[in-house]
Amino acid sequence: MYLLKDVTLPGFMNFNETSELHVFVDACKGTYAACVFVRSEVEGESKVRLIRAKNRVAPLKSLSIPRLELMVCCIGARLVNSVIKAIDASSIKVTLWSDSTVALWWIKEYGDWSVFVANRVKEIRELTGCYSWRNVPGNMNIADLLSRGCTPQQMLNSKWWEGPSWLKENPESWPVSDIICQPKEVDIEKRKSQLVNMNLTEDTPPWYAERVSDCDKMIRVFTWILRFVNNCKLVNGKCKDSELSQSEIEYSEKKLIRLVQSYYLSDAKSSNFIETFLDNEGILRVKTKIINRNDDRSFLYPILLPEKCEFTKLLI
Repeated sequence: MYLLKDVTLPGFMNFNETSELHVFVDACKGTYAACVFVRSEVEGESKVRLIRAKNRVAPLKSLSIPRLELMVCCIGARLVNSVIKAIDASSIKVTLWSDSTVALWWIKEYGDWSVFVANRVKEIRELTGCYSWRNVPGNMNIADLLSRGCTPQQMLNSKWWEGPSWLKENPESWPVSDIICQPKEVDIEKRKSQLVNMNLTEDTPPWYAERVSDCDKMIRVFTWILRFVNNCKLVNGKCKDSELSQSEIEYSEKKLIRLVQSYYLSDAKSSNFIETFLDNEGILRVKTKIINRNDDRSFLYPILLPEKCEFTKLLI
């Protein structure tokens, strides 16, 4: 406490047309902090003054450092907006600084993030939409002193209320760092998707062959089912919601034929009465005695279908 007598704070500095706000944020395991400085040109000299600062104890629930860094980015966004409202300067230039490349990546890049990250990123973007977020090296981040704590003597020597010394220099000399992250650091907060595995079992008779009375309708119903299955497998792509295409319908018909054959004709390939083979689409066909004729292949090698099957009756 005896050191307080040596603390001298700079006098109030009026805002002018050159004034701009700079927000620094930082977090560690125990606390996170944000501070707002004003930078103005006064009589040809750049001056920096602390306007407002806030630090908080980290939540009892253990959070990763990137999550804490994102939380303090949100605190910094709220803090600077409260300052702007207080000084009634909605058009003032604002720059926010963070040494967390992961948090900055989440803020600047669009992705399907977890609920925790998505909610905070949304608020940050709403509060700082027209402001600039920049990366600052950790050893040049003035908020580090607040988040990690320091002794009274260190606080006195740092004169942190005057901001970082480099902020008084020409903006061209300010730190410029690219936001580069390892994919595993960023993607750990990707939203978890729960997918349903809907594999079609080849040895199960198709129920749609027994519950509809029209072959075309049966094939279209099955085509819609396959469309739904394919849409469920999509992660980031756009779901198909257009009318069924002819190629989809033809594929579904062949798929139905393969299902019926696998269920009813599993022993057909070993039959002594007919000679069968699988074509390049996996459909069982019969070799006839007229294969030397100049005719359509589907006529020369007809598809083998079971006799006692509703599907065959509808198809014929």
